[in-house]
Amino acid sequence: ALRATGGALETTADAKIGIGIAAGIGLTVFFCTFLYMAIRQFFLLAPVIVVEKTLGIRRAWKLGKDNFWRMLAIYVAVVAPLLLVHFALIVGIPTMLGSAQFEQIPATHRVAIYYARFLLFYFLIFSTALYGLVYGAQTFAYRWLVPAEKLEDVF
Repeated sequence: ALRATGGALETTADAKIGIGIAAGIGLTVFFCTFLYMAIRQFFLLAPVIVVEKTLGIRRAWKLGKDNFWRMLAIYVAVVAPLLLVHFALIVGIPTMLGSAQFEQIPATHRVAIYYARFLLFYFLIFSTALYGLVYGAQTFAYRWLVPAEKLEDVF
């Protein structure tokens, strides 16, 4: 609750806890709503645009109906292993050279080596694998929801 002390309002510890809980619940609801809408809207958007040759925002939303948990599971199954490898390599890059050899290199060069390997890994390997796996999963999910009418539609 609020109480007046010397002309100013002061919040008590209970009020601060209540505000913190309300803010936490509000942020959780916002995050869950955003996640639901983003996955439901964008997971099937790229295949719909390519196959149906139109900006099918409504069509992607309609195809995602009753499939949110499947789409979320597919996305997590595809992205989580790549993120684990990504973080393992980023943390392990300085130790790849060996600690004694790595310590002999000046600090500015160590940072340059670290970021050069990070960018090389990220742009050449990680992003290629990520895009390929995510869009491949989206394409297979689209084909599962909308089977091809004739063989020419598949290739």
